[in-house]
Amino acid sequence: DLFLNLRSALRLFGDPALPLRLAVRRLNALVISAKVRLHPDFIWESVEPKIRAALLDAFGFARRELGQDARSSECLSVIQAQAGVVFADLDIFDAVTEEATRGQLAALGTSLTLQHRIRALKAERVKVTGRALVIRPAELAYLSSLPDTLLLTELPR
Repeated sequence: DLFLNLRSALRLFGDPALPLRLAVRRLNALVISAKVRLHPDFIWESVEPKIRAALLDAFGFARRELGQDARSSECLSVIQAQAGVVFADLDIFDAVTEEATRGQLAALGTSLTLQHRIRALKAERVKVTGRALVIRPAELAYLSSLPDTLLLTELPR
């Protein structure tokens, strides 16, 4: 509905001489797994929810832009900024596209890795052989609150 309403509004109220092409964004859902060592004066049950909330805030939909890359250094910085965290070690910083098949989703445990950067491409006009210019949609990479997209584990002290 949003796509259709936007297209309709742009046609009704926009410049009729301006050619218009719209494309729906592509989603890259971030997946993060990290081990965290805490200072002895802190307990995991009070720090873990703060780390989780900070990551969901920093990498959540409201904070990410179309075409904005996500970086593992950004993730580590968010984790290490929380009170009580001595250090963090990322095991997985990767993404899953919304086009992933069932087979690909089933194999995620073996295929996700530690990436330094998750690319999120900006929209671009591209020429396809034998066709007119088409739009390669912009990508959006963000962390959702779905289970299994964010795994935090405490390292023994």
